[in-house]
Amino acid sequence: MKLSSKIIAKILTLCGISLACTACYAPGYTDYADLTVRGIVTDEASGDPVEGIKVGLNWRETTTDAEGVYRISVEILGAPGEYPVEITLDDIDGEQKGGLFGSVTEQIELSVSDFVGGGRLNKRETYFGAAEKTADFTLTQIEKSDENE
Repeated sequence: MKLSSKIIAKILTLCGISLACTACYAPGYTDYADLTVRGIVTDEASGDPVEGIKVGLNWRETTTDAEGVYRISVEILGAPGEYPVEITLDDIDGEQKGGLFGSVTEQIELSVSDFVGGGRLNKRETYFGAAEKTADFTLTQIEKSDENE
């Protein structure tokens, strides 16, 4: 009987820890959003869309299509203005699809108006739901150096 009491006590302890950890990340305690960033990448010189550009947001990546369009989604934790959202753009195909372009890294600001489908959960104004942002980029072609030939 003593052994089963110890086992039950351990199980209840583990359940309590699990519930406590879940509450830390539950809506109402932490600002969060499913962030979607979309936009078009164009060539600065011609204004044409650029296909084959790798767009990175945190740990996620996507590639622009033939119209230069990208769409990428991640989950973020943090209130508007507290979470650094950084987008990186890299030409992964070289000159194959329209030219050789330099890499770009940009910070994107999130504001309260970017959050949709969420709302205020408590007196502290916890933001939740989805955040949507449009970010268009213009890339500059770089000249191929003798080293790359």
